[in-house]
Parts: sequence; C-alpha cells; structure tokens
Amino acid sequence: MIQFTYGLAAIVSLWAMGGGNIDLYWKRQLVLAVVMIALAALNILTAKKKHLLKADPKSIRLGLISGLVSALPIVAMIIYLKTKGGAPWILELIPPNFGAIIIFALLLSPAAEIISRGFFLPAWGLGSVAFLDALTVGFGLQKLYPFLAIWAMGFIWGTLSTRFTLMTAVISRAIWSMLVLSALFF
Repeated sequence: MIQFTYGLAAIVSLWAMGGGNIDLYWKRQLVLAVVMIALAALNILTAKKKHLLKADPKSIRLGLISGLVSALPIVAMIIYLKTKGGAPWILELIPPNFGAIIIFALLLSPAAEIISRGFFLPAWGLGSVAFLDALTVGFGLQKLYPFLAIWAMGFIWGTLSTRFTLMTAVISRAIWSMLVLSALFF
C-alpha cells in the first residue's frame, strides 16, 4: 500500500503543480487535496492505525509553537524580499485568494503530513522522506527555494513526529503553511 500511495501522491502532485505553472496549481490544488485526504484515510483504515491521529494537549501546544517558530524566518524573508521588490519567484508563488491558503493549510498539508510522516517515515526513514517530499515539490514547481524549504522542514516535521506524535507534526505543518502562504498573499 505504501508504494501505491507514494506513486499516486507523487503523480497527482506533479500534475497539480503543472510544471511550475503556479496559476494552474492553485486551480488544481483542491483535486490534489481530495486525493491526498483519500490516500491518508485509505492508509489509516487498511493499516488499522487509527491511533496515529491521537493528540494530547502537550503535542498540540508543541505543534502550534514549532509551526510558528519555524515559519518566522521564512515569513521574515518573504516580507523583506517583497518590500525590496526582489526575488520574482516569490511573486510567482502568491496564492490567488485566502480560500486557496485555507485549502492548502487545513486540508492538503495535514493529509500530506499523515501520509509522509505516518506511513512513509517508518518504512523509509527520515532523510529519505524529507528528500522525496522536497524532490516532488522541486520538480513540480520548478523552483529551488520551495525545494530547500520543504527539505529542511521535512526534517523538522519528521523529528516532531518521531519524538512526540504525528499530530504534533500535522499541526506544525498546518500552522507553518498558513503563515508562509499568508505572508506571500498579504
């Protein structure tokens, strides 16, 4: 099931990112989110790992804090580059509306995190999963900086998942996504 999930998730992700056409991506992201949610649910049900989604107040708090702290340097860089008029690649990534940010942060990111850290990480290891996630984003968006950001964050989310709970990583990624995309948008 893991290989099927990876194959389908990667193909649909690459299709959604449209070879770096960000306008196309924002139009296709809802389809990607539905596929990723379905894959996450299918893996949870077939692996009988319903316990993956358990969270205690400490893991929720840690997820919120880590998402905020890890997003701050990227948000600061985005704000700086936008005010200085530099880095045209940042302007290319701007979401078309706040609804796109909500879909990404609250539907797509948690589903991707459940798949990557809940199923791929135990099977393939932290470094492999962080690199494969980043590689998909890098090829899909045809941009280096999103590749580097997702690669670095993959290590953080993987560490949160293994040391604490998967829900800690899910919350951290959702908060991180919300803050980074909001910085791009506003």
